[in-house]
Amino acid sequence: MTIRTSTGFAADLAVTGSMKALMDGGSIKVYDDTEPATADAAEAGNVIWEIKKDDGDGGVEGLVFDAAAEGRSLVKPSADTWGGATGNGTATYWRLVTSADDGTEATDQPRVQGSCGSTAGSDLYMSNTTLTEDAAVLAKTLAAFSMTLPAS
Repeated sequence: MTIRTSTGFAADLAVTGSMKALMDGGSIKVYDDTEPATADAAEAGNVIWEIKKDDGDGGVEGLVFDAAAEGRSLVKPSADTWGGATGNGTATYWRLVTSADDGTEATDQPRVQGSCGSTAGSDLYMSNTTLTEDAAVLAKTLAAFSMTLPAS
């Protein structure tokens, strides 16, 4: 239960931009297999929930993070609805990825990865990690999400 960042995320953050600039327009993908050892590794398993932003017209678009940081955290705007259709499976890990990420092993893709669980200490807390197929655009929603940089 450790948040992992890819080599590409660290390099881009160090040199070219903010977490917001890197990840706006992307999505959070939730998978049903063993979490890869690094965020550079290829995805494992099936995407059983892809989280995007409600576009207000019955569809979804890439995520947009709040324009103001909360302390050291990049956060989901409280007024936005983030969610997506679901597949069948048990959520085990997630990745925040850009829209261009193809899921293959790569050291140049900005990614953030963590665990899913229904217990304290899970990186993405879910009241129930067992998902069933529901094709509705916002079948399941995410109430809150934040990423925090380590303390100095």
